[in-house]
Amino acid sequence: TEWYPATRIIHRTIHLHVGPTNSGKTYHALQRLEQAETGVYAGPLRLLAHEVYTRLNAKGKQCMLVTGEEKRAPDDESLAADITSCTVEMMPLNKDVDVAVIDEIQMIGSADRGWAWTQAVLGVKAREVHLCGETRTVPLIRELCASLGEKLIVHEYERLSPLQMADKSLQGNLKKLRKGDCIVSFSVMGIHALRKQIEQST
Repeated sequence: TEWYPATRIIHRTIHLHVGPTNSGKTYHALQRLEQAETGVYAGPLRLLAHEVYTRLNAKGKQCMLVTGEEKRAPDDESLAADITSCTVEMMPLNKDVDVAVIDEIQMIGSADRGWAWTQAVLGVKAREVHLCGETRTVPLIRELCASLGEKLIVHEYERLSPLQMADKSLQGNLKKLRKGDCIVSFSVMGIHALRKQIEQST
C-alpha cells in the first residue's frame, strides 16, 4: 500500500463489476469510460484492447491502442489521445485520467501475470477505477480497498441469456452457426483462424 505515492494522494472510488460471462459487466464499465473526457482500458489480450480501441473510435472518442507489439493512434497525425486502450502490462501509471477500466481482474491471482493487474490496480491515477471479473475476487478486492482506504462499490450481474452446450456437432459446417452462438478457442492463433473461416462462410 506504500507503492505509487502519487496515486495514494488521489481519493479514488473503486467499482467492482462481477458476474458470469455474458452478464454485461464489462459493457457497463465501458459505458462509463465512453462518458469520460480522459481514460484508459486495460485487458489481458491484444484482441480485447483492439476491440475497445475500434469501438471507441467508431463512437467518435479519440482512442489510441498500446500493446507490447504495437502503438496505434486514431489518426496518423499524432501518437496522443485522451483515451488509451492497452494490454494490462502497458497500463500508463503516470498519467492522470478520469476513468480506468481494468478487465478480467481475477487474473490478479495469476502466478505469471498477476503482477501486472496488481500494478494496474494500485498504480493507475484515476478518480474512478472500474474492475471487471469473477465473483470470487470480491473478498480480495474488499481487503485491498480497505488497506488503501479507498471506497469500494460492488455491482453484481446475472447472465443475460442461458449458456447451453449444443446437443449435436456442427460437423465443421460454420454455415449452421446462429446468432447468439459462442465458439470457444484456446489460443490467439485459433481465434484468428476461426474468425476468418466464419467471415468467409457467413
